[in-house]
Amino acid sequence: MARLSDQILTAIFSLQRHLLEGINETAATELAIFEQFGETEITIPALEQLQNARQRLTDPCSRL
Repeated sequence: MARLSDQILTAIFSLQRHLLEGINETAATELAIFEQFGETEITIPALEQLQNARQRLTDPCSRL
């Protein structure tokens, strides 16, 4: 098996960190909106968009 260079490993871990930070940020924002305003007609679209964004970040993170 070929050994990955340190530069490639550093890039991979950096990308993974950015994805995890994005996942965490979207989850925290979703929770803050839900706790402050609840699930209403106005907040449902925003909450759904945040869930979709988190899923779009989770998929590549799990592949990494």
